[in-house]
Amino acid sequence: MSGTNLLKDEIIKGLNETSKYLLSHHSCEEYYKCLKLEYGKKTYYFCSRCLGIYIGLIANCLYYIYISKTSLPYSMIFLLPAFALIDWTITAFGFNKSSNSLRILSGFLLGIAYFNGVLVFLRDFPDYNVAAIGVFYALFALILLYLKERKRKHTIL
Repeated sequence: MSGTNLLKDEIIKGLNETSKYLLSHHSCEEYYKCLKLEYGKKTYYFCSRCLGIYIGLIANCLYYIYISKTSLPYSMIFLLPAFALIDWTITAFGFNKSSNSLRILSGFLLGIAYFNGVLVFLRDFPDYNVAAIGVFYALFALILLYLKERKRKHTIL
Protein backbone atom coordinates (compact mmCIF):
# COMPACT_ATOMS: atom_id res chain seq x y z
CA MET A 1 0.00 0.00 0.00
CA SER A 2 1.41 3.38 -0.96
CA GLY A 3 1.94 6.32 1.39
CA THR A 4 -0.92 8.21 -0.27
CA ASN A 5 -3.36 5.36 0.35
CA LEU A 6 -2.21 5.03 3.97
CA LEU A 7 -2.77 8.76 4.49
CA LYS A 8 -6.20 8.58 2.82
CA ASP A 9 -7.18 5.59 4.98
CA GLU A 10 -6.00 7.38 8.11
CA ILE A 11 -7.95 10.53 7.23
CA ILE A 12 -11.12 8.52 6.55
CA LYS A 13 -10.68 6.61 9.81
CA GLY A 14 -10.23 9.90 11.69
CA LEU A 15 -13.29 11.48 10.05
CA ASN A 16 -15.41 8.43 10.85
CA GLU A 17 -14.32 8.58 14.48
CA THR A 18 -14.80 12.34 14.93
CA SER A 19 -17.85 12.90 12.70
CA LYS A 20 -20.21 12.24 15.60
CA TYR A 21 -18.87 15.41 17.25
CA LEU A 22 -19.61 17.65 14.27
CA LEU A 23 -23.27 17.99 15.22
CA SER A 24 -22.97 17.36 18.94
CA HIS A 25 -19.97 17.78 21.18
CA HIS A 26 -21.61 15.74 23.96
CA SER A 27 -20.59 12.32 25.14
CA CYS A 28 -23.11 9.47 25.02
CA GLU A 29 -24.01 10.08 28.69
CA GLU A 30 -25.04 13.63 27.80
CA TYR A 31 -27.20 12.86 24.76
CA TYR A 32 -30.21 13.96 26.81
CA LYS A 33 -28.98 17.49 25.95
CA CYS A 34 -29.43 16.74 22.25
CA LEU A 35 -32.18 16.38 19.71
CA LYS A 36 -32.18 12.94 18.11
CA LEU A 37 -32.70 12.41 14.39
CA GLU A 38 -32.90 8.96 12.90
CA TYR A 39 -32.24 8.80 9.19
CA GLY A 40 -31.97 5.46 7.48
CA LYS A 41 -29.99 3.20 9.75
CA LYS A 42 -28.07 6.04 11.38
CA THR A 43 -28.87 8.13 14.43
CA TYR A 44 -27.69 11.72 14.61
CA TYR A 45 -27.59 13.93 17.69
CA PHE A 46 -27.79 17.72 17.51
CA CYS A 47 -26.74 19.76 20.53
CA SER A 48 -29.85 21.69 21.56
CA ARG A 49 -28.09 24.87 22.66
CA CYS A 50 -25.82 24.96 19.61
CA LEU A 51 -28.86 24.45 17.38
CA GLY A 52 -30.49 27.43 19.10
CA ILE A 53 -27.34 29.49 18.54
CA TYR A 54 -27.34 28.66 14.82
CA ILE A 55 -31.04 29.51 14.53
CA GLY A 56 -30.46 32.81 16.39
CA LEU A 57 -27.51 33.71 14.17
CA ILE A 58 -29.37 32.93 10.95
CA ALA A 59 -32.61 34.61 12.06
CA ASN A 60 -30.81 37.73 13.20
CA CYS A 61 -28.74 37.84 10.01
CA LEU A 62 -31.90 37.64 7.88
CA TYR A 63 -33.57 40.26 10.07
CA TYR A 64 -30.57 42.55 9.64
CA ILE A 65 -30.39 42.06 5.86
CA TYR A 66 -34.10 42.29 5.03
CA ILE A 67 -35.83 44.25 7.82
CA SER A 68 -33.63 46.55 9.84
CA LYS A 69 -29.98 47.56 9.73
CA THR A 70 -30.00 48.49 13.41
CA SER A 71 -28.19 46.56 16.12
CA LEU A 72 -29.15 45.87 19.70
CA PRO A 73 -28.02 48.23 22.44
CA TYR A 74 -25.09 47.21 24.64
CA SER A 75 -27.44 46.33 27.49
CA MET A 76 -29.12 43.61 25.39
CA ILE A 77 -25.80 42.32 24.04
CA PHE A 78 -24.77 42.00 27.69
CA LEU A 79 -28.02 40.47 29.03
CA LEU A 80 -28.93 37.91 26.35
CA PRO A 81 -25.99 35.53 26.96
CA ALA A 82 -26.85 35.42 30.67
CA PHE A 83 -29.79 33.07 29.99
CA ALA A 84 -27.52 30.44 28.43
CA LEU A 85 -24.92 30.82 31.17
CA ILE A 86 -27.54 30.49 33.92
CA ASP A 87 -29.14 27.47 32.24
CA TRP A 88 -25.73 25.82 31.77
CA THR A 89 -24.78 26.54 35.40
CA ILE A 90 -28.01 25.03 36.73
CA THR A 91 -27.37 21.84 34.77
CA ALA A 92 -23.59 21.68 35.29
CA PHE A 93 -23.82 21.99 39.07
CA GLY A 94 -26.67 19.48 39.31
CA PHE A 95 -29.44 21.80 40.50
CA ASN A 96 -31.71 20.68 37.66
CA LYS A 97 -31.40 18.97 34.26
CA SER A 98 -33.10 21.78 32.32
CA SER A 99 -34.80 20.83 29.06
CA ASN A 100 -33.99 20.88 25.39
CA SER A 101 -36.59 23.57 24.74
CA LEU A 102 -34.90 25.83 27.32
CA ARG A 103 -31.51 25.03 25.83
CA ILE A 104 -32.75 25.92 22.34
CA LEU A 105 -34.29 29.16 23.62
CA SER A 106 -31.21 30.20 25.59
CA GLY A 107 -29.04 29.27 22.60
CA PHE A 108 -31.29 31.35 20.34
CA LEU A 109 -30.81 34.38 22.60
CA LEU A 110 -27.07 33.69 22.69
CA GLY A 111 -27.00 33.55 18.87
CA ILE A 112 -28.72 36.94 18.71
CA ALA A 113 -26.17 38.37 21.16
CA TYR A 114 -23.29 36.84 19.18
CA PHE A 115 -24.53 38.32 15.92
CA ASN A 116 -25.07 41.78 17.37
CA GLY A 117 -21.81 41.72 19.31
CA VAL A 118 -19.80 40.86 16.21
CA LEU A 119 -21.79 43.36 14.14
CA VAL A 120 -21.16 46.23 16.57
CA PHE A 121 -17.54 45.23 17.16
CA LEU A 122 -16.76 45.19 13.43
CA ARG A 123 -18.86 48.22 12.56
CA ASP A 124 -17.23 50.41 15.22
CA PHE A 125 -13.89 48.59 15.16
CA PRO A 126 -12.50 48.29 17.69
CA ASP A 127 -15.51 48.55 19.99
CA TYR A 128 -14.13 48.19 23.49
CA ASN A 129 -17.58 47.94 25.10
CA VAL A 130 -18.37 44.75 23.16
CA ALA A 131 -14.87 43.45 23.82
CA ALA A 132 -15.40 44.08 27.55
CA ILE A 133 -18.68 42.14 27.44
CA GLY A 134 -16.89 39.23 25.77
CA VAL A 135 -14.06 39.30 28.29
CA PHE A 136 -16.55 39.45 31.18
CA TYR A 137 -18.41 36.35 29.98
CA ALA A 138 -15.18 34.50 29.17
CA LEU A 139 -13.82 35.13 32.67
CA PHE A 140 -17.14 34.27 34.30
CA ALA A 141 -17.35 31.01 32.32
CA LEU A 142 -13.74 30.15 33.24
CA ILE A 143 -14.50 30.66 36.92
CA LEU A 144 -17.59 28.44 36.65
CA LEU A 145 -15.62 25.74 34.81
CA TYR A 146 -12.95 25.87 37.51
CA LEU A 147 -15.59 25.54 40.26
CA LYS A 148 -17.27 22.68 38.41
CA GLU A 149 -13.94 20.85 38.11
CA ARG A 150 -13.20 21.38 41.82
CA LYS A 151 -16.65 20.04 42.67
CA ARG A 152 -16.08 17.01 40.44
CA LYS A 153 -12.72 16.27 42.08
CA HIS A 154 -14.19 16.56 45.58
CA THR A 155 -17.08 14.29 44.60
CA ILE A 156 -14.63 11.62 43.39
CA LEU A 157 -12.67 11.72 46.65
